[in-house]
Amino acid sequence: MKTIVIDQHQVKLGIDGNNMVINDIEKELETKVSLSKIDNVLIYGNPSITTQLHKRLAQKNIPMHYFDRDGSYLFSMYTERHVDYIKQRKQAIATMDDAFCLEVGKKILLTKVKLQMQLIKDYDKDNLFTKEDYKKYKEMIKSIKKSQSINEMIGHEGLSAKLYFYMYSLLLPDAYRFKGRHRPASDKVNSLLNYGYHVLYTHMKAMIIQHGLIPGFACIHKDKLHHDTLASDLIEQWRTIIVDDVIMQEILKGHVDDYVFDEVEYDNGDVIFYLNTPSKRRFFEAINDRMSEYHKYYGEASDNFDFSYAVNLQLESITRAFYELNSKEYRTLVI
Repeated sequence: MKTIVIDQHQVKLGIDGNNMVINDIEKELETKVSLSKIDNVLIYGNPSITTQLHKRLAQKNIPMHYFDRDGSYLFSMYTERHVDYIKQRKQAIATMDDAFCLEVGKKILLTKVKLQMQLIKDYDKDNLFTKEDYKKYKEMIKSIKKSQSINEMIGHEGLSAKLYFYMYSLLLPDAYRFKGRHRPASDKVNSLLNYGYHVLYTHMKAMIIQHGLIPGFACIHKDKLHHDTLASDLIEQWRTIIVDDVIMQEILKGHVDDYVFDEVEYDNGDVIFYLNTPSKRRFFEAINDRMSEYHKYYGEASDNFDFSYAVNLQLESITRAFYELNSKEYRTLVI
């Protein structure tokens, strides 16, 4: 199963038998994809879409999600067939159980921190960092494990994130070094991080909806208006693999040198960096390429999966965890 991403404007989408037809007018290229192989359709561009395709996707229970040109979520078109109120009740009960949420949160954040440490090691070719530096990471991992509350756990993870981005910055060429995370972005790298995380978040939200879960009932992130907290929870361990690593490679290969950033100066003197639309499209393609790659996300003994399939497995596992109120059922990435 795969997620179809449409980020072009000069495209017509239609149906031919049991195939979705993608007609790229500009490139004069027609592609057919069997509906049996599609689990989501994400629309970032402004394609022409036939009513017949909408109906067939609804019949096959395949949702279509729409986003604006900046990647912000707009709305979804899907039937109610996939909605399982028993499943959602189990989710609601589980996410109100502090002990359950703490254990699920630990699994997610421990995996995230370990992946961050591994990325730093992989790119530290000149041994810039010492054993003492990595020892700090290990101490933070121990602190997360020992946390007695969600707030305490989040606090320890926040400290590890500061260390991670400090080290991440030092591994970049001088022109791209930055001082911590900022939203909105006060530098080019933060602009890339913010946009990349948003793309990841919207992909995750679409798959959560497809699984019939409630995007706003989660374990780590607190309730907030218009915030799909479960999507924020579940992308935590994917940030490093899908976004941070891609940004590092794009910079080291010199690709970001060709990106264009609009700089907006506000009355208080702050300068905010935004990727312009063509550069967003290029960066989006780089992220989408990474999502399409096949890796052993669940250890050497596992099969190779792309991002969508691997996330579907995680969503199935967290659904089991909700039903059984057992955090051990939730499947995290294997380092």
